[in-house]
Amino acid sequence: MPMKHIYILLTKTKSVPSRIIGLFTRATYTHVAIAFDDEPEIFYSFSRLRERFPLPGGLTTESPTAAFSVRMVNRFAGLFVLRSRREPQRGRV
Repeated sequence: MPMKHIYILLTKTKSVPSRIIGLFTRATYTHVAIAFDDEPEIFYSFSRLRERFPLPGGLTTESPTAAFSVRMVNRFAGLFVLRSRREPQRGRV
């Protein structure tokens, strides 16, 4: 059975919502996105739906290249890869 990959992208920016989350959690990262493809082109996360306003929040998609764009030059990020031989079960909670 071929290896499957799960990508976890952790980030922290200098945005106000990120700073507030970091103030309360004291965590290195304040946002997480996940991808299930072997070549991740789309990451999924729960975040703000509008770029300039923190509410409302919801499920969103992100591009991995956007995580490292020039606009986000103050972003601290880490990318982790988990390997698995099991196929992820889609549609189950």
